[in-house]
Amino acid sequence: MLWTGGLTLFGYSKTRFYRALENYDPSLIPKYDNLYGNVTPLAEHTAHVHDLVLKYFRKYDLTPYVPRSISFYAADLEINKKVAEEFYLKAREFQLSSSKSCREWAYRKAAWALDDLEESLESIHRKEGIDAMMKIKDIGKTLATQIEESLLIFLE
Repeated sequence: MLWTGGLTLFGYSKTRFYRALENYDPSLIPKYDNLYGNVTPLAEHTAHVHDLVLKYFRKYDLTPYVPRSISFYAADLEINKKVAEEFYLKAREFQLSSSKSCREWAYRKAAWALDDLEESLESIHRKEGIDAMMKIKDIGKTLATQIEESLLIFLE
């Protein structure tokens, strides 16, 4: 999970937030309607805020996300969870960037698939290498190559 996130204005959250705005400064309501009623300005604003947060995390040498707890998984599956975490973080970066990309969903679906594996990536890779990785649901050649690179790093 990344430390940055956005305000969502759906259902009761929107009602409650707008009530607070009415008490604080009603002139802000049309601005929020404009921002949240139009996908492009919202995406640009979200990307800008995310970039600012990352800038300060880098400046102060902080980790910009909460690491996943993986120690309670079977030892042979921990590496799957580590690689899945990398893919979840990459998907989130695509989501928060101003670039529109189908890669977000590719990484997200691959992370789900890796989380669901009942066999370790190390074992799968040992059998047939990158070809075995490509047999995993939602994993193509590019993602299989990234998994292979991550395995090399994690197995050092």
